[in-house]
Amino acid sequence: RDPQAPPATMTSPSKKRTAGTGAGSASQEAMRRQSPRKRMGSAPVLSAAYLQRHSSKNDLVRRLRNVVEALSDEAVEPNSPDYLGLGGLASVLVDDRYLNHRDKEVRLHTVLACMEIFAVYAPEPPWNEQEILRVFVQMIRQLANLSHCTSPASANYDHYTNILHQLAEVKVGVVLVELIRSLDPSGTSSQRDDFSGEEETSREEATEVLCDLIRTIIHCINIEHPAEVFMNAIEAVAACIDEFYNNTPIPVLDEILAPIGAGPVVYVTNPAAVAAA
Repeated sequence: RDPQAPPATMTSPSKKRTAGTGAGSASQEAMRRQSPRKRMGSAPVLSAAYLQRHSSKNDLVRRLRNVVEALSDEAVEPNSPDYLGLGGLASVLVDDRYLNHRDKEVRLHTVLACMEIFAVYAPEPPWNEQEILRVFVQMIRQLANLSHCTSPASANYDHYTNILHQLAEVKVGVVLVELIRSLDPSGTSSQRDDFSGEEETSREEATEVLCDLIRTIIHCINIEHPAEVFMNAIEAVAACIDEFYNNTPIPVLDEILAPIGAGPVVYVTNPAAVAAA
């Protein structure tokens, strides 16, 4: 790595943004979104009220799909007078009634919407520390399903691979790195108001979630996945490691080195060979 090169940061794939949080925010850059974004009349959809008007579980899933599509509109901008409901939508998405809904399709599409929110607001997500961690915990659960979805014919394959793609292209995992670096060793954020009433987030808690993310990415990919999935997995993990730049926490290094220490994996597809072993 070039010592003069700036660290990787979570980036907006559509337009330049310079605001940031935590250490290193001055160096945060943007990148262009690799997947095309569509223009559509998305303002009425991008609000908390739109989701709250659902009449059934299926209607809620339909509305979440519309939200995900609307968020992919290249015209969507945070704090824009054209999208006054965007902040309220971001807030409601991290509510348990969506993020931890009892239905798996609702949880999945809520995570997909959150991934788009990360991209729209990059590099500064619109949630507090605990909300960010809650989004990542559910994101990791959804991403883990990629381990048994190895082809486009698999159910929700496109959705799971899209989560990994966003982690690679938007570098969403860097949010956790920034969170870890912004927390004092004592466990509280150096920017937090002691009288805010928010639940404190510890550096160890944020590090544990990052380790879980890296572990999940490494273990959910196997030889049956397409090469593009492998490359996205590498990019997603590398983005996090690059952001630490010579100061990677030991638990994170352990997650990366553990598969190497376990030795090579031998894939056996011949049942006779398995029986003989």
